Amino acid sequence: MATSLRNTGNGGERRVHTRPIRLGIIGCGAIVRAQHLPAIRSAGCFDLVAVADHSPEAASDAVAAWLGIPIERQSSEHRRHPDVHNFLERRWWPDASGLLEASGVEAVLIATPNNTHSTIARACLAEGAHVFCEKPVAFTVEAHDALDRMATEKGLTFQVGLVLRYSAVFRHLRTLVEESSPPLMMMISEFRPFPHMEWRFSRTVSGGVFIEKNCHHFDLFNWMLGDAVRPARVVTFGGQAVLKDQPRDCWCLYEKKRLPASEIPDHAWVLVEYENGVRAQLGLSFFCPWGREFRMSVLSEESKIDVYEMDRLIYVHKAPDKTQRFPPDPTGRAWQDEVGYHEEGAVHSGATQQWVEFADCIRTARRPWCDLTRARESIRLAVAAQRSLDEGRIVEV
Repeated sequence: MATSLRNTGNGGERRVHTRPIRLGIIGCGAIVRAQHLPAIRSAGCFDLVAVADHSPEAASDAVAAWLGIPIERQSSEHRRHPDVHNFLERRWWPDASGLLEASGVEAVLIATPNNTHSTIARACLAEGAHVFCEKPVAFTVEAHDALDRMATEKGLTFQVGLVLRYSAVFRHLRTLVEESSPPLMMMISEFRPFPHMEWRFSRTVSGGVFIEKNCHHFDLFNWMLGDAVRPARVVTFGGQAVLKDQPRDCWCLYEKKRLPASEIPDHAWVLVEYENGVRAQLGLSFFCPWGREFRMSVLSEESKIDVYEMDRLIYVHKAPDKTQRFPPDPTGRAWQDEVGYHEEGAVHSGATQQWVEFADCIRTARRPWCDLTRARESIRLAVAAQRSLDEGRIVEV
Protein backbone atom coordinates (compact mmCIF):
# COMPACT_ATOMS: atom_id res chain seq x y z
CA MET A 1 0.00 0.00 0.00
CA ALA A 2 1.28 3.44 -0.88
CA THR A 3 2.52 5.74 1.83
CA SER A 4 0.07 8.65 2.05
CA LEU A 5 -0.18 12.17 3.34
CA ARG A 6 -3.67 12.68 4.71
CA ASN A 7 -5.63 15.90 5.01
CA THR A 8 -9.07 15.25 6.47
CA GLY A 9 -10.40 18.74 5.69
CA ASN A 10 -13.12 20.57 7.54
CA GLY A 11 -15.82 18.16 6.38
CA GLY A 12 -14.02 15.00 7.47
CA GLU A 13 -15.94 14.49 10.71
CA ARG A 14 -19.04 13.41 8.80
CA ARG A 15 -17.16 10.98 6.57
CA VAL A 16 -14.80 8.92 8.71
CA HIS A 17 -16.97 5.79 8.51
CA THR A 18 -14.43 4.26 6.13
CA ARG A 19 -10.80 4.75 5.22
CA PRO A 20 -9.80 7.48 2.77
CA ILE A 21 -9.45 6.62 -0.90
CA ARG A 22 -5.91 6.65 -2.33
CA LEU A 23 -5.89 9.38 -4.96
CA GLY A 24 -3.42 10.26 -7.69
CA ILE A 25 -3.49 13.53 -9.61
CA ILE A 26 -2.43 13.58 -13.26
CA GLY A 27 -1.83 17.18 -14.33
CA CYS A 28 -1.07 19.84 -11.70
CA GLY A 29 -2.08 23.06 -13.41
CA ALA A 30 -4.06 26.08 -12.28
CA ILE A 31 -7.49 24.42 -12.01
CA VAL A 32 -6.05 21.76 -9.71
CA ARG A 33 -4.49 24.29 -7.35
CA ALA A 34 -7.37 26.80 -7.43
CA GLN A 35 -10.38 24.48 -7.36
CA HIS A 36 -9.73 20.78 -6.99
CA LEU A 37 -7.20 20.63 -4.17
CA PRO A 38 -9.16 22.96 -1.85
CA ALA A 39 -12.31 20.98 -2.65
CA ILE A 40 -10.64 17.61 -2.04
CA ARG A 41 -9.33 18.91 1.27
CA SER A 42 -12.83 20.05 2.26
CA ALA A 43 -14.39 16.74 1.20
CA GLY A 44 -12.14 14.80 3.59
CA CYS A 45 -12.55 11.51 1.69
CA PHE A 46 -9.14 11.11 0.04
CA ASP A 47 -5.44 10.64 0.68
CA LEU A 48 -3.17 12.17 -1.94
CA VAL A 49 -0.58 9.47 -2.63
CA ALA A 50 0.88 10.47 -6.01
CA VAL A 51 1.12 13.28 -8.57
CA ALA A 52 2.16 13.30 -12.21
CA ASP A 53 3.16 16.34 -14.24
CA HIS A 54 5.93 17.02 -16.73
CA SER A 55 6.78 20.12 -14.70
CA PRO A 56 8.33 19.44 -11.26
CA GLU A 57 7.55 23.04 -10.36
CA ALA A 58 3.82 22.55 -11.01
CA ALA A 59 3.91 19.28 -9.07
CA SER A 60 5.63 21.06 -6.16
CA ASP A 61 2.98 23.77 -6.13
CA ALA A 62 0.20 21.18 -6.04
CA VAL A 63 1.76 19.22 -3.19
CA ALA A 64 2.37 22.42 -1.21
CA ALA A 65 -1.27 23.41 -1.72
CA TRP A 66 -2.41 20.00 -0.50
CA LEU A 67 -0.25 20.23 2.61
CA GLY A 68 -1.43 23.76 3.36
CA ILE A 69 2.01 25.28 2.82
CA PRO A 70 1.69 28.88 1.56
CA ILE A 71 2.83 29.26 -2.06
CA GLU A 72 5.51 31.94 -2.40
CA ARG A 73 5.40 33.16 -5.99
CA GLN A 74 8.47 35.36 -5.72
CA SER A 75 10.87 33.16 -3.78
CA SER A 76 9.43 29.69 -4.50
CA GLU A 77 10.43 28.81 -0.95
CA HIS A 78 7.52 26.37 -0.68
CA ARG A 79 9.15 24.11 -3.27
CA ARG A 80 12.10 23.57 -0.95
CA HIS A 81 9.96 22.70 2.06
CA PRO A 82 11.07 19.31 3.49
CA ASP A 83 7.57 17.80 3.32
CA VAL A 84 7.16 18.83 -0.31
CA HIS A 85 10.64 17.54 -1.16
CA ASN A 86 10.04 14.20 0.56
CA PHE A 87 6.69 13.68 -1.16
CA LEU A 88 8.07 14.46 -4.62
CA GLU A 89 11.10 12.26 -4.11
CA ARG A 90 8.87 9.22 -3.62
CA ARG A 91 5.54 10.10 -5.23
CA TRP A 92 6.10 12.27 -8.30
CA TRP A 93 6.21 11.01 -11.87
CA PRO A 94 6.62 13.06 -15.06
CA ASP A 95 3.76 11.23 -16.81
CA ALA A 96 0.66 9.17 -16.17
CA SER A 97 2.19 5.80 -17.05
CA GLY A 98 4.76 5.97 -14.26
CA LEU A 99 2.14 6.94 -11.73
CA LEU A 100 -0.19 4.12 -12.73
CA GLU A 101 2.54 1.50 -12.65
CA ALA A 102 4.05 2.32 -9.30
CA SER A 103 1.86 4.39 -7.00
CA GLY A 104 -0.93 2.05 -5.87
CA VAL A 105 -3.68 4.60 -6.53
CA GLU A 106 -7.33 3.61 -6.34
CA ALA A 107 -8.68 6.71 -8.09
CA VAL A 108 -7.27 9.45 -10.28
CA LEU A 109 -8.02 13.04 -11.18
CA ILE A 110 -7.19 13.76 -14.83
CA ALA A 111 -6.53 17.47 -15.37
CA THR A 112 -4.09 17.46 -18.28
CA PRO A 113 -4.54 19.34 -21.59
CA ASN A 114 -7.95 18.53 -23.09
CA ASN A 115 -6.66 16.59 -26.10
CA THR A 116 -4.98 14.04 -23.80
CA HIS A 117 -7.95 13.27 -21.54
CA SER A 118 -9.44 10.30 -23.35
CA THR A 119 -6.11 8.52 -23.90
CA ILE A 120 -5.11 8.88 -20.25
CA ALA A 121 -8.60 7.86 -19.11
CA ARG A 122 -8.36 4.61 -21.08
CA ALA A 123 -5.00 3.85 -19.49
CA CYS A 124 -6.37 4.52 -16.00
CA LEU A 125 -9.38 2.28 -16.54
CA ALA A 126 -7.12 -0.45 -17.91
CA GLU A 127 -5.13 -0.33 -14.66
CA GLY A 128 -8.32 -0.60 -12.58
CA ALA A 129 -8.46 2.99 -11.32
CA HIS A 130 -11.67 4.95 -10.78
CA VAL A 131 -11.62 8.15 -12.85
CA PHE A 132 -12.59 11.74 -12.17
CA CYS A 133 -11.89 13.53 -15.45
CA GLU A 134 -12.00 17.25 -16.05
CA LYS A 135 -14.26 18.30 -18.88
CA PRO A 136 -14.18 17.73 -21.77
CA VAL A 137 -13.46 14.02 -21.59
CA ALA A 138 -13.22 13.82 -25.38
CA PHE A 139 -14.09 15.79 -28.50
CA THR A 140 -16.61 13.30 -29.97
CA VAL A 141 -19.79 11.55 -28.90
CA GLU A 142 -18.34 8.20 -29.97
CA ALA A 143 -15.29 8.53 -27.69
CA HIS A 144 -17.58 9.11 -24.69
CA ASP A 145 -19.52 5.96 -25.51
CA ALA A 146 -16.34 3.88 -25.82
CA LEU A 147 -15.07 5.00 -22.41
CA ASP A 148 -18.49 4.40 -20.85
CA ARG A 149 -18.51 0.81 -22.12
CA MET A 150 -15.00 0.25 -20.77
CA ALA A 151 -15.78 1.66 -17.32
CA THR A 152 -19.00 -0.37 -17.11
CA GLU A 153 -17.30 -3.61 -18.14
CA LYS A 154 -14.63 -3.12 -15.47
CA GLY A 155 -17.07 -2.02 -12.77
CA LEU A 156 -15.29 1.31 -12.27
CA THR A 157 -16.63 4.77 -11.45
CA PHE A 158 -16.15 7.44 -14.12
CA GLN A 159 -17.24 10.94 -13.14
CA VAL A 160 -16.93 14.07 -15.29
CA GLY A 161 -16.11 17.51 -13.90
CA LEU A 162 -19.22 19.34 -15.06
CA VAL A 163 -19.16 20.97 -11.65
CA LEU A 164 -22.37 23.00 -11.95
CA ARG A 165 -24.36 19.74 -11.71
CA TYR A 166 -23.19 19.63 -8.09
CA SER A 167 -23.87 23.27 -7.27
CA ALA A 168 -26.40 23.92 -4.50
CA VAL A 169 -27.44 27.00 -6.48
CA PHE A 170 -28.27 25.15 -9.69
CA ARG A 171 -29.77 22.20 -7.86
CA HIS A 172 -32.13 24.66 -6.20
CA LEU A 173 -32.89 26.11 -9.64
CA ARG A 174 -33.75 22.64 -10.91
CA THR A 175 -36.16 22.19 -7.97
CA LEU A 176 -37.81 25.54 -8.73
CA VAL A 177 -38.16 24.56 -12.41
CA GLU A 178 -39.80 21.27 -11.44
CA GLU A 179 -42.27 23.14 -9.20
CA SER A 180 -43.17 25.70 -11.91
CA SER A 181 -44.97 25.38 -15.21
CA PRO A 182 -42.81 23.78 -17.93
CA PRO A 183 -39.93 25.90 -19.30
CA LEU A 184 -40.55 27.51 -22.68
CA MET A 185 -37.33 29.50 -23.10
CA MET A 186 -33.88 29.49 -21.49
CA MET A 187 -30.96 31.88 -21.74
CA ILE A 188 -27.39 31.85 -20.48
CA SER A 189 -24.96 34.73 -20.83
CA GLU A 190 -21.31 34.53 -19.87
CA PHE A 191 -19.57 37.82 -20.51
CA ARG A 192 -16.03 37.76 -19.18
CA PRO A 193 -12.40 38.73 -19.87
CA PHE A 194 -10.14 36.57 -22.02
CA PRO A 195 -8.64 33.45 -20.42
CA HIS A 196 -4.88 33.83 -19.97
CA MET A 197 -3.87 30.22 -20.70
CA GLU A 198 -2.48 30.04 -24.24
CA TRP A 199 -3.63 26.47 -24.89
CA ARG A 200 -7.26 27.57 -24.81
CA PHE A 201 -6.82 29.41 -28.11
CA SER A 202 -5.81 26.23 -29.98
CA ARG A 203 -8.67 24.12 -31.31
CA THR A 204 -6.34 21.12 -31.55
CA VAL A 205 -5.52 21.23 -27.85
CA SER A 206 -8.70 22.66 -26.30
CA GLY A 207 -11.29 21.29 -28.71
CA GLY A 208 -12.56 24.80 -29.37
CA VAL A 209 -14.50 27.14 -27.12
CA PHE A 210 -17.87 25.36 -27.42
CA ILE A 211 -16.35 22.03 -26.32
CA GLU A 212 -13.89 23.46 -23.80
CA LYS A 213 -15.96 26.20 -22.19
CA ASN A 214 -19.60 25.99 -23.20
CA CYS A 215 -20.08 22.30 -22.42
CA HIS A 216 -21.03 23.59 -18.93
CA HIS A 217 -23.80 25.74 -20.39
CA PHE A 218 -25.17 23.13 -22.79
CA ASP A 219 -25.28 20.68 -19.88
CA LEU A 220 -27.35 23.15 -17.85
CA PHE A 221 -29.85 23.48 -20.72
CA ASN A 222 -30.20 19.69 -20.94
CA TRP A 223 -30.52 19.31 -17.17
CA MET A 224 -33.24 21.92 -16.76
CA LEU A 225 -35.32 19.96 -19.28
CA GLY A 226 -34.84 16.77 -17.31
CA ASP A 227 -32.13 15.24 -19.54
CA ALA A 228 -34.86 13.40 -21.48
CA VAL A 229 -35.67 15.98 -24.18
CA ARG A 230 -33.32 15.82 -27.13
CA PRO A 231 -32.09 18.87 -29.04
CA ALA A 232 -33.28 19.04 -32.63
CA ARG A 233 -31.49 21.97 -34.30
CA VAL A 234 -28.62 24.34 -33.54
CA VAL A 235 -27.50 27.56 -35.20
CA THR A 236 -24.48 29.66 -34.23
CA PHE A 237 -23.44 33.20 -35.07
CA GLY A 238 -20.07 34.43 -33.90
CA GLY A 239 -16.50 35.17 -34.79
CA GLN A 240 -13.36 37.06 -33.83
CA ALA A 241 -13.90 40.72 -33.03
CA VAL A 242 -10.81 41.39 -30.90
CA LEU A 243 -8.32 38.50 -30.83
CA LYS A 244 -7.80 37.23 -34.35
CA ASP A 245 -4.91 35.73 -36.31
CA GLN A 246 -2.19 37.89 -34.75
CA PRO A 247 -0.95 38.12 -31.14
CA ARG A 248 -2.11 41.17 -29.23
CA ASP A 249 -2.57 42.61 -25.74
CA CYS A 250 -6.00 41.78 -24.32
CA TRP A 251 -7.72 42.19 -20.99
CA CYS A 252 -7.52 39.03 -18.91
CA LEU A 253 -8.54 38.97 -15.26
CA TYR A 254 -7.52 42.36 -13.78
CA GLU A 255 -4.70 43.03 -16.25
CA LYS A 256 -3.72 43.04 -19.90
CA LYS A 257 -1.60 40.19 -21.21
CA ARG A 258 -0.03 39.30 -24.52
CA LEU A 259 -2.17 36.57 -26.02
CA PRO A 260 -1.33 34.37 -29.02
CA ALA A 261 -3.08 34.28 -32.38
CA SER A 262 -6.39 32.56 -31.84
CA GLU A 263 -8.21 29.71 -33.57
CA ILE A 264 -11.43 30.18 -31.60
CA PRO A 265 -14.22 32.79 -31.65
CA ASP A 266 -14.11 35.47 -28.97
CA HIS A 267 -17.88 35.97 -29.08
CA ALA A 268 -20.91 33.98 -30.17
CA TRP A 269 -24.66 33.53 -29.95
CA VAL A 270 -25.92 29.94 -30.07
CA LEU A 271 -29.61 29.08 -30.46
CA VAL A 272 -30.77 25.55 -29.62
CA GLU A 273 -34.24 24.25 -30.51
CA TYR A 274 -35.36 21.15 -28.63
CA GLU A 275 -37.76 18.50 -29.92
CA ASN A 276 -40.51 19.72 -27.56
CA GLY A 277 -40.29 23.26 -28.94
CA VAL A 278 -38.27 24.79 -26.08
CA ARG A 279 -35.64 27.25 -27.31
CA ALA A 280 -32.41 28.03 -25.49
CA GLN A 281 -29.94 30.81 -26.24
CA LEU A 282 -26.31 31.05 -25.20
CA GLY A 283 -24.32 34.27 -25.37
CA LEU A 284 -20.54 34.34 -24.89
CA SER A 285 -18.05 37.18 -24.93
CA PHE A 286 -14.36 37.18 -23.98
CA PHE A 287 -13.96 40.95 -24.38
CA CYS A 288 -15.84 41.94 -21.23
CA PRO A 289 -13.32 42.69 -18.45
CA TRP A 290 -15.76 44.93 -16.58
CA GLY A 291 -19.33 44.07 -15.67
CA ARG A 292 -18.52 40.39 -15.85
CA GLU A 293 -21.52 38.08 -15.51
CA PHE A 294 -22.65 34.48 -15.63
CA ARG A 295 -26.44 34.55 -15.65
CA MET A 296 -29.09 31.98 -16.48
CA SER A 297 -32.80 32.67 -17.02
CA VAL A 298 -35.62 30.14 -17.31
CA LEU A 299 -38.96 31.43 -18.62
CA SER A 300 -42.32 29.69 -18.44
CA GLU A 301 -45.90 30.84 -18.92
CA GLU A 302 -46.17 31.77 -15.24
CA SER A 303 -42.68 32.71 -14.06
CA LYS A 304 -39.20 33.94 -14.84
CA ILE A 305 -36.28 32.62 -12.81
CA ASP A 306 -32.88 34.37 -12.90
CA VAL A 307 -29.67 32.87 -11.53
CA TYR A 308 -26.58 34.99 -10.93
CA GLU A 309 -23.93 32.31 -10.49
CA MET A 310 -21.08 34.58 -9.46
CA ASP A 311 -23.22 36.07 -6.66
CA ARG A 312 -24.87 32.72 -5.80
CA LEU A 313 -28.30 34.37 -6.02
CA ILE A 314 -31.64 33.30 -7.51
CA TYR A 315 -34.61 35.59 -8.20
CA VAL A 316 -38.07 34.16 -8.92
CA HIS A 317 -40.59 36.50 -10.56
CA LYS A 318 -44.20 35.27 -10.47
CA ALA A 319 -46.37 38.39 -10.23
CA PRO A 320 -45.96 42.19 -10.34
CA ASP A 321 -45.53 42.31 -6.56
CA LYS A 322 -44.20 38.80 -5.95
CA THR A 323 -40.45 38.39 -6.35
CA GLN A 324 -38.55 35.90 -4.20
CA ARG A 325 -34.82 35.81 -3.65
CA PHE A 326 -32.83 32.73 -2.69
CA PRO A 327 -31.14 32.82 -0.33
CA PRO A 328 -32.59 35.73 1.67
CA ASP A 329 -29.12 36.29 3.14
CA PRO A 330 -27.33 38.44 0.51
CA THR A 331 -23.92 37.00 1.40
CA GLY A 332 -24.92 33.61 -0.01
CA ARG A 333 -23.88 31.80 3.17
CA ALA A 334 -27.16 29.89 3.14
CA TRP A 335 -25.79 27.72 0.35
CA GLN A 336 -22.88 26.80 2.60
CA ASP A 337 -25.31 25.94 5.37
CA GLU A 338 -27.31 23.77 2.97
CA VAL A 339 -24.39 21.55 1.95
CA GLY A 340 -22.88 21.59 5.43
CA TYR A 341 -19.42 23.02 4.80
CA HIS A 342 -17.58 25.97 3.35
CA GLU A 343 -16.38 25.53 -0.24
CA GLU A 344 -12.83 26.52 0.51
CA GLY A 345 -11.27 28.35 -2.43
CA ALA A 346 -13.87 27.06 -4.89
CA VAL A 347 -13.89 28.58 -8.37
CA HIS A 348 -17.40 27.27 -9.02
CA SER A 349 -20.22 26.42 -6.66
CA GLY A 350 -20.36 22.63 -6.37
CA ALA A 351 -16.59 22.08 -6.37
CA THR A 352 -16.56 20.29 -3.01
CA GLN A 353 -19.83 18.43 -3.44
CA GLN A 354 -18.65 16.76 -6.65
CA TRP A 355 -15.73 15.19 -4.73
CA VAL A 356 -17.97 14.07 -1.86
CA GLU A 357 -20.22 12.35 -4.38
CA PHE A 358 -17.30 10.85 -6.33
CA ALA A 359 -16.11 9.17 -3.13
CA ASP A 360 -19.63 7.94 -2.38
CA CYS A 361 -19.99 6.49 -5.89
CA ILE A 362 -16.71 4.59 -5.51
CA ARG A 363 -17.79 3.19 -2.13
CA THR A 364 -21.33 2.26 -3.12
CA ALA A 365 -20.76 1.38 -6.80
CA ARG A 366 -23.58 3.67 -7.89
CA ARG A 367 -23.40 5.62 -11.12
CA PRO A 368 -22.30 9.27 -10.78
CA TRP A 369 -24.83 12.05 -11.21
CA CYS A 370 -22.56 13.54 -13.87
CA ASP A 371 -21.55 10.46 -15.82
CA LEU A 372 -20.27 9.94 -19.33
CA THR A 373 -23.80 9.80 -20.74
CA ARG A 374 -24.65 13.32 -19.58
CA ALA A 375 -21.22 14.60 -20.55
CA ARG A 376 -21.71 13.07 -24.00
CA GLU A 377 -24.94 15.00 -24.54
CA SER A 378 -23.31 18.33 -23.73
CA ILE A 379 -20.57 17.53 -26.25
CA ARG A 380 -23.20 16.59 -28.83
CA LEU A 381 -24.50 20.16 -28.63
CA ALA A 382 -21.01 21.67 -28.58
CA VAL A 383 -20.00 19.81 -31.72
CA ALA A 384 -23.18 20.93 -33.48
CA ALA A 385 -22.60 24.55 -32.44
CA GLN A 386 -19.06 24.51 -33.83
CA ARG A 387 -20.21 22.86 -37.05
CA SER A 388 -22.93 25.48 -37.51
CA LEU A 389 -20.39 28.27 -37.14
CA ASP A 390 -17.89 26.59 -39.46
CA GLU A 391 -20.44 25.86 -42.18
CA GLY A 392 -22.71 28.88 -41.76
CA ARG A 393 -25.94 26.93 -41.52
CA ILE A 394 -28.52 25.37 -39.19
CA VAL A 395 -27.34 21.92 -38.04
CA GLU A 396 -29.70 19.04 -37.32
CA VAL A 397 -28.57 17.34 -34.12
